[in-house]
Amino acid sequence: MGSPASTLPFESPIAQATFSILEIISEWLNVHMNILERWESRKYFGFDRISQSTAYSETLASILVINIPINGVMNSFISITGLEKLDNLLNKLKERSLVVLNYIFRYLFEVVPNSVKKQSPYLPRAIQFAPYLSQSLIAVC
Repeated sequence: MGSPASTLPFESPIAQATFSILEIISEWLNVHMNILERWESRKYFGFDRISQSTAYSETLASILVINIPINGVMNSFISITGLEKLDNLLNKLKERSLVVLNYIFRYLFEVVPNSVKKQSPYLPRAIQFAPYLSQSLIAVC
């Protein structure tokens, strides 16, 4: 028999509501991945709006830190609750968030002049999340 956490009923109303919300976030990320992919192929058309958006930056950062800390500790972006279905969905969301951020960072580093780059709300987030990204890599290696 599994641990108590691994035997939680996914049919419960709370679990279903949680998965519904996570699926909506997943679709939001899919839409934005597709938009950014198309804009990138058009020489970054429209990226200037997104690269300076604090709200967009905060939304992506919030998705990355969705986690259920194990023993009150969160030192990695990777979700390891022991609930496979939940972990898979959370980790997929984070992967998509990183893909979207990669598009934005590629634009910032390849196209944007340094004077404008410094004003982007994404750079402080990148510095803030660097230790978590390192811990995430260590966790999977």
